[in-house]
Amino acid sequence: MIPPSPASLSAGTLARLVGGRLEGDPDLLLHRLASLERAGPADLTFIATSGHLRSLRETRAGAVLLPESLAAAGGGPGTRLIVTSIADALPAVADLFDPPLPPIAGVSPDARVHPTATLAEGCSIGPFAVVGMEATIGEGAVVEAGAIIGRRVRIGRNARIGPGAVCYEDAEIGNRVILKAGAIVGGPGFGYLRGPDGHRRLPHPGRCVIEDDVEIGSCSCVDRGNFEDTVVGRGTKIDNL
Repeated sequence: MIPPSPASLSAGTLARLVGGRLEGDPDLLLHRLASLERAGPADLTFIATSGHLRSLRETRAGAVLLPESLAAAGGGPGTRLIVTSIADALPAVADLFDPPLPPIAGVSPDARVHPTATLAEGCSIGPFAVVGMEATIGEGAVVEAGAIIGRRVRIGRNARIGPGAVCYEDAEIGNRVILKAGAIVGGPGFGYLRGPDGHRRLPHPGRCVIEDDVEIGSCSCVDRGNFEDTVVGRGTKIDNL
């Protein structure tokens, strides 16, 4: 059984906080967000597409979050939170029930930060993280435990570098980028030329540029270019390896 979330909220409060329209009981107290199949009478569930209308009719949830396009659908909970965009409302509701833990600003005594590195206000450097020579960590950025930030790497505002992630030298990480645990960016690529004495590695002087709002999943790798920069465009999402 999934335990209740730390916060319990009334349907009316939820509707107000996400800018939705409420049908039903505004005083209904909801304890967590749950799937259509597993929700109970004290849970809020959600539906995004018409492909789940049968599950909506069968759910035991106390209330449902749904888009305006499905507001006329019959069946399901009598208390409904109707929103313009389920893609915007659902993450907001999830954070209301289970607020993310804020990072602790400052540098762990177990971290290693080179004296030439620049740390902006409000950033967080976790235990056993390494921040290399001439690296720059932006305002509000988080470098989690065991992550390695190489020489001259630039980390943007509110970026999050997960545990054990590695940013090789000269990588540029944009604002609000998320590198999950074990992700590696900016390492030399796989490139060789065959010569009379065997394979010779090609140089990779290009950088790795990760633009704003990119997310790179756990253990995924993005190499730097051999002669040009490798650029991951703004808003790109790469799954776990």
